[in-house]
Amino acid sequence: MKKYKSFFIIRFSGGLQYRAAAYAGIATQYAWGFLTLIMFHAFYGHNAAAFPMPFEALSSYLWMQQAFLSLFMAWYFDNEIFDMITNGNIAYELCRPADLYTMWFVKNMAVRLSKAVCAVCRY
Repeated sequence: MKKYKSFFIIRFSGGLQYRAAAYAGIATQYAWGFLTLIMFHAFYGHNAAAFPMPFEALSSYLWMQQAFLSLFMAWYFDNEIFDMITNGNIAYELCRPADLYTMWFVKNMAVRLSKAVCAVCRY
């Protein structure tokens, strides 16, 4: 368990270091959030009774979705894993006395959690 904790700490701290990417992410999330709100505002202006929740609740839901997008984004892949497979360094990972899937899961969870912590701190 200690080895997975160390993998988590290394990847989590590494994910918090990229400030330029974090600022670009802030701008992108705000832009998409406002565009989505504007779109729903137009739909609510036409027929608000057709929606299951009031616009204020939808607004809160959308901003929570934007804040925690990094936890659920299905298009994010860990390129380090692909690089290890491509250049053959996967053999070093297979020789470690650790479960490969658990190690990669913990690393990926740390990266996503660090992005979510950065996202929540900016709102």
